Amino acid sequence: AESFLRYPLIVKPARLGSSIGIGVAYKREDLSSAIDVAGEFDDKIIVEEKLTDFIEVNCAAFKDGDNIIVSETEQPLSTSDFLSFNDKYSTGKMGGGGHLIPAEIGTLNSQVKALTERIYRELEMSGVVRVDYLVDVKREKIYLNEINTVPGSLAHYLFESAGITFKDLLDKMINTAIEDHLDRKSRTHNFSTGVLDNFKGGGKTQKV
Repeated sequence: AESFLRYPLIVKPARLGSSIGIGVAYKREDLSSAIDVAGEFDDKIIVEEKLTDFIEVNCAAFKDGDNIIVSETEQPLSTSDFLSFNDKYSTGKMGGGGHLIPAEIGTLNSQVKALTERIYRELEMSGVVRVDYLVDVKREKIYLNEINTVPGSLAHYLFESAGITFKDLLDKMINTAIEDHLDRKSRTHNFSTGVLDNFKGGGKTQKV
């Protein structure tokens, strides 16, 4: 990693969430220790350069019939240099730091929403999905950090500013799931051919 990445580095288990097992390495000794910790949780580890001037931003989306509804953006506030497990869970909703809705990222707010809709549509997602970003406001850059296909509490609070209650969200999700199921059920799932008609022997043993 040191041959093509620059410190500081972020080290994390590839298939784990909630910031568990994540470490920051500022030198080789830190890197070795962080890899050992991440290795306790996964045999696949991600090591990447750590952004040093960014804002964490979340945005959610769900499908309502043929429409994709995108939420307001959220800016979680961290007590450390990245959003830790403690920030997320240990001291209440989003930790002691709280969060800002909408995120304070200026004109990039609309870009984050548009990108969230594009991700949802092009990856053909379903249900509620929350996309997490790292936003560099000064350089006007948006980095995709993670896609949460089962976000905590279905990220329902991000839709409240649009007048969508938790009950409304559940109703819309259920109705859309039923519509999608009926649509799939109406399609042809069998394709009959005579390709096996000329096949002889099957799995039977034949006498010579």
